[in-house]
Amino acid sequence: MDKLTVRQFITKFDNGDFDTDSLKAQMDAGWFDWFCKDSALKNRTKIIGRKIKDVSKIGFFDIDKTYVYLKNNCPMDGKTYDSFGICDIETGNQIVWIAPKLGFNDVKYKNKTEIFMNEKSEYFDSWKEAKEFLITGGK
Repeated sequence: MDKLTVRQFITKFDNGDFDTDSLKAQMDAGWFDWFCKDSALKNRTKIIGRKIKDVSKIGFFDIDKTYVYLKNNCPMDGKTYDSFGICDIETGNQIVWIAPKLGFNDVKYKNKTEIFMNEKSEYFDSWKEAKEFLITGGK
């Protein structure tokens, strides 16, 4: 399937299209790489989909000209964690990459939210702090 725009992702998410164990549906949602069981993707999509909706309301990217991809990351020292990226649909250039809750064991990063944009990473103690950062345009 072609990449969904962020608006299309949100519409399908709200309609419950991804609320299934179907691997095809989860891949349609944007999962391209994962280390968890296939059956875990449905619940992970529910959690991360709400974060995507939060970010889409901030307005620093056009939801009709961007797509989202989802990834389940496996650090060498820690537990798997999910992330998503927002990319320009024409160029494929990444606008922002977000890991709502890192899985590293290192206390410096454990359970932090990471946002990568403007060629640098920022770390936050909570999702709320991360959203505030995005609302201010990454400043």
